[in-house]
Amino acid sequence: MKLIFNMVSPTLLVLLGEAINLGWKAGVDTEMVIQVLSNGPLKSAIDRYYAKIMDPNPPVTFSLKLMTKDLEYATNLAHKLSMPLFLPTVTKQLYQIALANGFGEEYHAKVYQMLKKLAGIDK
Repeated sequence: MKLIFNMVSPTLLVLLGEAINLGWKAGVDTEMVIQVLSNGPLKSAIDRYYAKIMDPNPPVTFSLKLMTKDLEYATNLAHKLSMPLFLPTVTKQLYQIALANGFGEEYHAKVYQMLKKLAGIDK
């Protein structure tokens, strides 16, 4: 169950980060994006992660390195069960990029910094 939770959780975080970035690049105020999404399908992800991804130094309750490991375990388990995992596999790759860029000991929401970099947002 832990692998399932730690597969869904970071995938939602990445989706939230990409929604914020797309809004920002399209000229939509971030608070407007959050307000609209808060009343819809990403409510729980926003409640759980928005403040943490905007905090430059969130407390490390679960490191990016550990979340990357759990994503690896989850995708390996799916492989053993002959089951494709599309979004968690991409999320794992993003976490691996963040890990390679020195975010391993940071809170796993720091993956958002990599999303901003990849999106060309230096805000």
